[in-house]
Amino acid sequence: MTITIKKPKDQDILFWVAYGLYLIFGMLSTSFYYKYFMGTPYSIIKYLCVGLLVIRELMTQKYSIRSLAIGAVFIALAIITRSQSSVSTVVFILIFLFCVRNIDFKDVARFSAFISAIILIFVICSSYLGIIDNYVFTSETRVRHYLGFRYSLFGPCFLFNITGLVLYAGGKKLKWRWFILLGLVNFWMFAQTNSRLSFYLSLLMIAAFAFLKLRPDFFERKRGFCWVMIISFVLCFCISLYFTVTYNSSVEWQNQLDTILGSRLRLGQTSLLQSGVSFFGQRLELVGNGLDAFGNKNTNPYNYVDSFYIQILQRYGIIFSMVWIGLLTYTMYRCYRIKDYPMMVCLTFIALHCVVDALSLSLSYHTFWLAGTLAISRGGVRLSELERVLDSLAKKKSRFTFNDCLLYAGGVL
Repeated sequence: MTITIKKPKDQDILFWVAYGLYLIFGMLSTSFYYKYFMGTPYSIIKYLCVGLLVIRELMTQKYSIRSLAIGAVFIALAIITRSQSSVSTVVFILIFLFCVRNIDFKDVARFSAFISAIILIFVICSSYLGIIDNYVFTSETRVRHYLGFRYSLFGPCFLFNITGLVLYAGGKKLKWRWFILLGLVNFWMFAQTNSRLSFYLSLLMIAAFAFLKLRPDFFERKRGFCWVMIISFVLCFCISLYFTVTYNSSVEWQNQLDTILGSRLRLGQTSLLQSGVSFFGQRLELVGNGLDAFGNKNTNPYNYVDSFYIQILQRYGIIFSMVWIGLLTYTMYRCYRIKDYPMMVCLTFIALHCVVDALSLSLSYHTFWLAGTLAISRGGVRLSELERVLDSLAKKKSRFTFNDCLLYAGGVL
């Protein structure tokens, strides 16, 4: 597979410029380059991106009652998330999700993979050349290189996202050499950072796509797997909440599980007991192991909640959490209806990743949040999908009528 960026339509150029700027500086903000544009400059960049998107929407002038209703819901969710910060990362996800509704996600995947890979390589090379710091954390059990980022887990999380994007964008045409290359790069990243979660899930995702390449009809025969994937976010949410709430250090197996998870159950339960959960969210002062832009570590007691599901429940509240999980679940269902099984696989691995990773709610770390466009766009089908359907019908019969297309479209919609 060769990652090629298609020439954008004139009305979409502003979207790609805004998204590219947001993605580039979002990734750089997690590195030691952040000290060069932190504060006001970074805020100006983000608001510039929003301004470009507003201009693009005004130029498009294509709004249905459906799109206006979705926009109203997103505005309500954005207002809810302001309870924990002035402008949260969720607000930008909602803005880009609304603006990408008429763009093929495969184009987004190719563009994101290309930009993310360049920035990742740029930051790592900068750290090895001494342009920015490459901090090394040493303990009795492992050595972790930060690779120019402000925490050792940031680089692996970006690579996990890139791995999924390349696998999805390549699809059935992805050459075997790409599977090997992705595996080798993930092995190297693991050797440098000792990030087990991103590494193991990346390898499993590569293996899953390799299996689908050999058995492309697997999900057609095993519908049960599809339904498990459809509710994967609900299952992971419930499992995370259950094990966190019921954690008891005096129970041997739970204590051992918490040790394996790096005290994540204990810290999650402590946060729930101290701060609780509300309908509309709250501000949380969480202290992690990450460094600031100048390489200084926070000296306050560590209390970071690593579970994405627990953190959004506390930060953004019950209402937002239910809507967000519901949107992801409906996105899975739409993928199932249009037989986009590769997307379902990617989202399932993200659901698993979110169990012990709270970095997930950011476009820089997980581009696949924009896959929600499949749920909010009219019919959830893109031009590329229609072309695939027509090709499939053409192979089955030498002639097919307009009624054939209507029958299939009726099943999808």
